[in-house]
Amino acid sequence: MRQAAPGFSPSTKPGAICKSFSSPIRKPAAPYYGWSCRTACRTSSGQPVSISAQASRIMKKPLFHSLLALAASLSIGATSAQAAPEKLVLADQYGLPYLLLTVAKDQKFIETRARENGIEELTVEWHQVPGGPEIIAALLSGSIDIGAGGLAPLLTLWDRTHGKENVRAIAGLSAAPSLLVTNRADIQSVKDFKPTDRIAVPGVKVSGQARYLQMAAAQAFGEDQWEKLDSQTVSMSHPDATSALLAGKTEIVAHMSSAPFQYEVLARPGFHAVFSSYDVLGQGATSTVAFATEKFRLERPQVYQSFVQALDDASRFIKEQPEAAARIFKTATHSNLSEAAILELIRNPDFSFDTAPAHTQVLAEFLYKVGALKRKPETWQEYFFESTGNGR
Repeated sequence: MRQAAPGFSPSTKPGAICKSFSSPIRKPAAPYYGWSCRTACRTSSGQPVSISAQASRIMKKPLFHSLLALAASLSIGATSAQAAPEKLVLADQYGLPYLLLTVAKDQKFIETRARENGIEELTVEWHQVPGGPEIIAALLSGSIDIGAGGLAPLLTLWDRTHGKENVRAIAGLSAAPSLLVTNRADIQSVKDFKPTDRIAVPGVKVSGQARYLQMAAAQAFGEDQWEKLDSQTVSMSHPDATSALLAGKTEIVAHMSSAPFQYEVLARPGFHAVFSSYDVLGQGATSTVAFATEKFRLERPQVYQSFVQALDDASRFIKEQPEAAARIFKTATHSNLSEAAILELIRNPDFSFDTAPAHTQVLAEFLYKVGALKRKPETWQEYFFESTGNGR
């Protein structure tokens, strides 16, 4: 089972991520010193010779420099042989949109591809965190190598790190609808929220769910009113928001949710969906992506390639063995949904687990229009690395 990152709780502040993750920076192996002069530097009679005297005699011999060069080469080889195994540190979030990663972890696709690409041993370290801000902070601090999250945070990160860390998406992870679910029968549109009502989202203003709510507000109240509901949103992880909504004892009356949580809620009497992210986007679109810095991609190409190939392997696995994928997800997440219900979602045409991005420009153009992006991407290739497949 994927474990929560050490030190995390739903109340963890975004800035605390750097302290919660153990650093993935690989320490150099202990230097190779060869034999020790403490035992080897003796006269023919067995008496110790001072290191300085021994060195003085040796350094006068012509062969010394050749031996020194050989020792240096042996030292480098030994150091390489003793080097610690490669490590890849990843962080993702909760829900079915991360099924590619859940399957890749269970089937050890990354490790398998790494061996094929010449990496003898690759340790993959997994962390699961409540939301995008924590993952972004971890990525920029160097605490993780690859993050997974919503397309909206990735677009903002791409824009703000341009010319610096140059964060871009590695691949799409899923296209999945996000539903605004509520326990109030009187809320039939976003216009029906009272000023005291609170709406749970993974990250206020910046998460994909928060952006979908902004798009809905712009359509309902007018384009200049896209922020109208921001003051009523509250940052909560999907599991916590689901629990709060089901309990019905808090000011949380709605949750811009994700699978499988939104379907757990809708299975209960008295709950309904107000709108879908596909309603405001106009069509199904890639909603979740994996991303990394340009430095990681350039400095560790074999690991990067292994990860990309593993995602493709996981995508094929889900298409060819959906029943096994549902079983893996149920076991890994302990979802309240039955294995049969999870399988039904995986087979639902509204869900896609392709790595090639689809229809991402709608959200990108909205973010630029409202000023969330300073640079306008003309095509999806600008915020995805070149290794990404054929998107649209």
